[in-house]
Amino acid sequence: MSISVSISVGGRFHAFDLAREMQKRGHLKRLITSYPRFKAREWGLPNDKVESILSHELICRGMGLIAIPASIRRELQFRMHNRFDRLAAKRIPPGTEVFTGWSGMSLNCLLRAKSLGAKTVLERGSAHIRTQNRLLAEGYRRAGYPWAGIHEGGMAREVEEYRLADLIAVPSQFARQTFLDEGVPADKIVVNPYGCDLSVFRPGRKEDKVFRVIHCGQISLQKGAHLLVQAFLELDLPNSELWMIGAPTAEMKDFLGKVHDSRIFIKGPFPQVSLPAYYAQGSVFCLATLQDGFAMVILQALSCGLPVIATRNSGAPDVVEDGKSGFLVDAGNVEALKAKLQLLCENERVRLEMARYARDLRETTGKFRLSWDRYGEAMADAYLTLLQGRCATVQS
Repeated sequence: MSISVSISVGGRFHAFDLAREMQKRGHLKRLITSYPRFKAREWGLPNDKVESILSHELICRGMGLIAIPASIRRELQFRMHNRFDRLAAKRIPPGTEVFTGWSGMSLNCLLRAKSLGAKTVLERGSAHIRTQNRLLAEGYRRAGYPWAGIHEGGMAREVEEYRLADLIAVPSQFARQTFLDEGVPADKIVVNPYGCDLSVFRPGRKEDKVFRVIHCGQISLQKGAHLLVQAFLELDLPNSELWMIGAPTAEMKDFLGKVHDSRIFIKGPFPQVSLPAYYAQGSVFCLATLQDGFAMVILQALSCGLPVIATRNSGAPDVVEDGKSGFLVDAGNVEALKAKLQLLCENERVRLEMARYARDLRETTGKFRLSWDRYGEAMADAYLTLLQGRCATVQS
């Protein structure tokens, strides 16, 4: 059964992957984005299915090049989200049966889609926004850095989006639980873990015997980068290195400026196609995040055959089998992090068995939930279920 799906996103996120999967199944009616059409073509999306609000992207990128106080930047981002939402709402085409919009920038879009008779889905890639704000406030406090907080207007706006949407799509059981804790009905939430490009992320050959810990993604307090650095320094493991792939935030630049250790390498951000070469030189992947709806880097690392140590405040419990393909630890628990790193450093047999388990799962059809095709099929099923007036199935 064909479904007419329109998607709206300021930026890209995983919306282009969702749009590609809908296009493959004959469901995509329109992708509304701030990216130019030629970028969407890289995901196999035809020009006539893409509506570009390029001015939004240009303004946002220009803002990123200017030194702006944090309080002013937060206000500008809030206003830009509102602007994109207003412009995108006007571009939702009649005939749309299911509208999917990104949280924080879809209030007007949801209202417009409902006026067209469409069912509405809100994509939320993190915990409930109130939970996210609490977790980050506590994490920043413990790290000794000020936390400005999420824009109050932005929080209120997003909570209203939660109320309006017929369905809220989240990528992990962790994220789902935060919505339940905030009183959102269970039958309004669908859990669908993201995917990974298996043609890009595959095991490679490690070139040395260094015990190398890999962190990939933004180097920030939210991602627990400071806790990983702390654990690495306190362990002082022999013949070891820490590679941090990504761009440091202002707080982490300050934090790292006080650390002088030649074994810690800040590699900077790279395009996704370059990441497997770095994963290949790792012994273990570690994400000490305080809050992450679903970190796609975990899937990438597993797909490359790396054991994963990650916190439960992420999508890790949905894809990492504790004790088999890696270890799960509580967010903020540096001692647990140290214990698992030390175990893998001192027990090569255990480490290699975990790596082999991750590789075997990657090749086992249906058992390892890595592919975007699986993600797309599950999302299409959720849309169809919504149209038929039934509760969406929660994916595990």
